[in-house]
Amino acid sequence: MKADLLKKIDNSTAHRKPREILANHVIQNKELLPLLVKTALNPEIESHYKACWILEIIFEKHTEWIVDYYTIIKERMGDISHDGALRSLTKIAMFISENKKNQPDEEIELAYIEQCFLWLKNLDKVASKVYAMYALKNFSKKHQWIKNELVFIIEKDFNSFSSAYQAAAKMVLKALANA
Repeated sequence: MKADLLKKIDNSTAHRKPREILANHVIQNKELLPLLVKTALNPEIESHYKACWILEIIFEKHTEWIVDYYTIIKERMGDISHDGALRSLTKIAMFISENKKNQPDEEIELAYIEQCFLWLKNLDKVASKVYAMYALKNFSKKHQWIKNELVFIIEKDFNSFSSAYQAAAKMVLKALANA
């Protein structure tokens, strides 16, 4: 069953439907989730980014399942460089920041915040930057110091990115101003 999952990941595509099918397979066979996480967070595995895509769908549907993986994601997220994997990881960070019921402990949360700032400052892809921005906005509800730095970065970068980035940035700036 585990070898079958890895083969299916290798053969999957970026289309939403095959990713949904694999995500649902793991959801129905939750014992496969640790293997999926391990694969997603190992950049030495060629198809790790495909595993990240599937993991993103699973954690979007079952945010409560992220809790068991806070630590390993924290430890490995800085090792990932594939654009597709980073998009999924920034979205997972956003899910973590939204999870009011099961927040990570302070040390882990601060590591996610630091990584989100690094992603926001260093990544080129707009979607990843936007998810990191949303995660930081959410984390700022608990950590007020985030607001000033986030506003500074957004204002500094505002004209350097696309209208999609600018629209998200405006929404975040408005939310921070009203918080």
